[in-house]
Amino acid sequence: MPLDSMLQDKKITSLIGGKLQESTPLPFKDITTDEKWLELHPVDKNGVLEAIELSMKAFQTWREEPAPSRGAALRRVASLLLANKDLFAEVMAREMGKPVSEGAGEVAYAASFFTWFAGEAERLYGLEIPSSRKGKLLLARLEPVGPTAVITPWNFPIAMAARKCAAALAAGCTVIAKPSLESPMSLLLLAKACHEAGIPPSVFQVLVGDEKMIGQELLASPNIRKLSFTGSAEVGKLLYNLSSNTLKKVTLELGGNAPFIVLDDADLDLAAKEAIPAKFRNAGQTCIAANRFLIHEKIFDEFSGKLIHEIEKLTFGSPLNPETNVSCHLHPLSLKRMEEHLQDALEQGASLLLGGKPGEPTVISGVTPGMRIFHEETFGPIAALMKVKSADEALLLANDCRFGLAAYLFTDSLASAHHFSNHLEFGIIAINDGLPSAAEASFGGMKDSGIGREGGPSGILEYLTEKFLSIRHSKP
Repeated sequence: MPLDSMLQDKKITSLIGGKLQESTPLPFKDITTDEKWLELHPVDKNGVLEAIELSMKAFQTWREEPAPSRGAALRRVASLLLANKDLFAEVMAREMGKPVSEGAGEVAYAASFFTWFAGEAERLYGLEIPSSRKGKLLLARLEPVGPTAVITPWNFPIAMAARKCAAALAAGCTVIAKPSLESPMSLLLLAKACHEAGIPPSVFQVLVGDEKMIGQELLASPNIRKLSFTGSAEVGKLLYNLSSNTLKKVTLELGGNAPFIVLDDADLDLAAKEAIPAKFRNAGQTCIAANRFLIHEKIFDEFSGKLIHEIEKLTFGSPLNPETNVSCHLHPLSLKRMEEHLQDALEQGASLLLGGKPGEPTVISGVTPGMRIFHEETFGPIAALMKVKSADEALLLANDCRFGLAAYLFTDSLASAHHFSNHLEFGIIAINDGLPSAAEASFGGMKDSGIGREGGPSGILEYLTEKFLSIRHSKP
């Protein structure tokens, strides 16, 4: 059955045991037209409980599936995603406003997680531990933690789901995924691709509907053994507390407020070019988006000029236009926060260097630590520039933040790179690089940016538990 069959039916429903669950529908709008596009059928409590029950039963068989078999299924998912990248890109454009060119890139990014974790599934090695006593064999082995709840955000509806679900499936866990109500069809199509690739329907299920009710039921269940969440720090802390009642294993990827540091010995052409993906990918609506530009005063004017030159090359417009780089359709909350941060900064003395209209790429200078844009995540296309007198001041200001997800540093000094990488309080340090994300890269933060890691060599470990075996093979 083609992946777009659900689109043809014009229905967004939960996918429980492979069956679509219909209910009293609600209108779902196309963000590019602000008109009704699909019908959304919210799941009820009984549907959530059914999904949990099916996930438990499916776990008993999926965990026994040989790792190479799981890996082969994940590789088939990757192939299906790439074969349908135009479909996924258009759905994301209509759901949440991502330019189709970026959407196609997100599909490739999502596929890379299935390929990466397919290999990881085949290399889950155990460990033999030398015993201090004769006649004993000591072993440690890794096993899937159990049925997993995955809660994904609207801004990367396929990639964030892929990063979580591919790891869980590779480990042998079953998955119940709850997408954002702003971009549910993307994740439903991903689940459909998984089923088409041979992953059993009850191994990967999707729940669409009231987020509070679904979250409460999943987290209250002792049969859900793992939670992976991407979203705000406030919601993440709430889910963390709810998960504690059943002692679930938890991965939280929360907010960010990334500094973009340019020292006086940096390659300014490189820094300006790399600032574009760091700041303006998905119109700045990424958790690792550069939020605070800390520029050495000696090169401030030259860098700001080069940055503006690069920004002026961008095309601002409809996400359905293949030439668009920055979508004119931001999330309403992103647009509101962008306008509030811009107004607050200008009222406190910042200068407008470029843009300033709602949603368009904007550059301001004269930012100070007292402004909201310095301490709060903007989640929009504003580059907030601030002069610093020294590398030490840049480091101090960069760490003056409750978040610790990503930081960017541009320097040609090996000593500076080493010093900053040791002292920046962030989980991801990008040195002379504006796009540090990759399936093979560890992703996660410090402080209020969350707990655990996704992707990379340690990503699959988040979905595994260690079992120790002490075996006496001869009499003492």
